[in-house]
Amino acid sequence: MLKVGLTGGIATGKSFVLSVLRELGCEVMDADQTAREVVEPGQPAFEEIVAHFGREVVGEDSKLNRGKLGAIIFNNPAEREKLNAIVHPRVFEAQARWMAEIELRNPQAIVVIDAALMIETGSYRRFDKVVVVHCEPEIQLQRLIERKSLNSPILPSIRRWGLTTLDGKSNRCTHNSAKSRSEFKLELGNLWSTIYSS
Repeated sequence: MLKVGLTGGIATGKSFVLSVLRELGCEVMDADQTAREVVEPGQPAFEEIVAHFGREVVGEDSKLNRGKLGAIIFNNPAEREKLNAIVHPRVFEAQARWMAEIELRNPQAIVVIDAALMIETGSYRRFDKVVVVHCEPEIQLQRLIERKSLNSPILPSIRRWGLTTLDGKSNRCTHNSAKSRSEFKLELGNLWSTIYSS
């Protein structure tokens, strides 16, 4: 089984890339969705988060109030690290179970996991290949403005994703710029053929 990590900055087009890879027959998992699932009420991570941050981070629906939790960790690196230490191991465990189940069902499968913080957490080391999606910061900014009504001062905080070698892993990069969706889809197909045959 070929394990592929897909990563990149916010608004670079990771979701579109993931959808195309699904069309190409890959088994795909969105780490953000998994992160939401592991903090549902009743899950161990939920209980740990509430124990550390207090009941004020629980909303009226008995689920985590992401706005309140985000406000706590936004400018507090220590608290952000604490939250990550609770959530990330659960996400990795869920991903490992998912990949093991797929390998039992189809040893020739290609699995792709999409995670924005793959480089930062070091979790990319679990994969045979790593694909980085990037685009010009100006395009990221425009997408963020359209998506969340953000203002231009955010531009300096949009960082570029480097193309460095990651612990010897085969690192691929796809550049989601001003191309049409059909052009980008064709480019992805060519990239995927290269990854699969290498």
